[in-house]
Amino acid sequence: MVIIILSGPFSRSQTGIAELTRILDSSSAIVPDDQVFIHTDRNLYHPDDTIFFQTYIRNRFTLTHETASLSLYVILSDTAGEVVDSARFRIDHSLAPGYLKIPNYVSPGYYRLVGFTSKMQNFDPGYAFGSWIRIDVQRSEKVKADFSFDKSVYSSGDTAEINISFTDDLGEPLKNESFLYSIVMNGENLNYYNSKTNRNGESLVRLYLPDSTQYMRLGIEVVLKEKSYQSRISIPRDTDIPDLRFLPEGGTFIYGFSQRLAFNAVSENGKQIFAKGVIYDDMDKTIDTFESGIYGPGLVEFTPEPDRSYHAELENYPGVKFNLPASSSEGFAIRADVDSNLLNVLINGINEPADSCFLVLSMNNDLITVVPLSIEKSKQLTFDTGPLPAGTVKITLYNNQLYPVAERLVLINSHKETVTTLKSKYSFYVSGQESELEVTFNDSQNKSVAGFFSIAVIDSSLGYYSDLPFKDIKESFLFDDEFYNNLPGKIRFAGLHNISAAEVDILLMT
Repeated sequence: MVIIILSGPFSRSQTGIAELTRILDSSSAIVPDDQVFIHTDRNLYHPDDTIFFQTYIRNRFTLTHETASLSLYVILSDTAGEVVDSARFRIDHSLAPGYLKIPNYVSPGYYRLVGFTSKMQNFDPGYAFGSWIRIDVQRSEKVKADFSFDKSVYSSGDTAEINISFTDDLGEPLKNESFLYSIVMNGENLNYYNSKTNRNGESLVRLYLPDSTQYMRLGIEVVLKEKSYQSRISIPRDTDIPDLRFLPEGGTFIYGFSQRLAFNAVSENGKQIFAKGVIYDDMDKTIDTFESGIYGPGLVEFTPEPDRSYHAELENYPGVKFNLPASSSEGFAIRADVDSNLLNVLINGINEPADSCFLVLSMNNDLITVVPLSIEKSKQLTFDTGPLPAGTVKITLYNNQLYPVAERLVLINSHKETVTTLKSKYSFYVSGQESELEVTFNDSQNKSVAGFFSIAVIDSSLGYYSDLPFKDIKESFLFDDEFYNNLPGKIRFAGLHNISAAEVDILLMT
């Protein structure tokens, strides 16, 4: 633990720092040292397959790859929590390779892979590593299914008429082919129904949507048992009125200060919506325009005025108003900006007592620094993050009663991440041809980095499930599960390593 104390004219500052340190130390005591990441060879499997994996373990507080645990436990379970397989593996040099066998009797569906060390058994199960995989029926023949809907979008209570056509790998229709189909709600299949294709390889099926589909993800799944084929597709839905929210950066939306607001818009069933519109005040004066970023969330900045309220209107929803947070005449707000190895923090306050406050920086539940300060109106601080590794820093402002009044998450030192490059000798290979891969690992100075790594090469048509994001080691170690699980689907599929630090910063504000 590192504590940096800046002196200030407060007789109670030392007492406050000691008490804050005690509180933060006690909170870190209920967090396990170990952090686990499991690299599976793929995310799509079939009954009787083997799941091969490599496990990496690091210390949450020292951020080094070390552990006092001797064993790793891995459990595979279905969505009902029933265990399919489990095993214990030996940890050696913070690594634990292993495998689980999928029984040949399991049903198609989503399955949860959970991993934890022996020391983690004494802590909240939420700290265990978890990821989803898909188990499908084995595909022995190439089949293609095309779905044609009778409407562009559907509402609650609608009847969806879907024309399904099946073709083989030569493009020929599958005539008189029996198959099963089912409506899918929030990832779960309901009752299966029988149908059969005509001489053109087509079949018209009907699905009756529930009277209330709010917050539901709907789809259709088809299964050709004779061909060992299974396919699933989403049912297009109307968005009704989207959920558009504006979140002020680092605390309260206080008037008189320029403040950034992150925003995000989703449909009633959680689908990301591209938002474009205008912000007005209560006198219908145009304040600013806003537009979603490439992955959905966006940022807008303006200075709220006293006794004014604000609302947004979206381009495709005329007459619908989305209220912004009410501007406040009191409170604090934290603004944070990263400039290479510097973290600039601006604290704005209004109508708050100019008494002893405490600014706390922590990473992975470990205290970095405590700064006592007095805020008359604004306070600017700069921190050197050079000695720290890449990661998410939590900036928290406590009042003189040691109650948190403002908070901001920020990613620091993203430039320190290891850059991985993979090259093959040829861009095209024939079956059975030996291939060589050149893998390099460099730091931010383009110097080679030594260490352990694992690599999996898969057939994308048989071992990759495109509807399930692949969680990587950066997303596990640099960000907590709550942040990752609330990310828009488009970002999870793209991977946080493929978006800029500025885009990550917006996500940390939402």
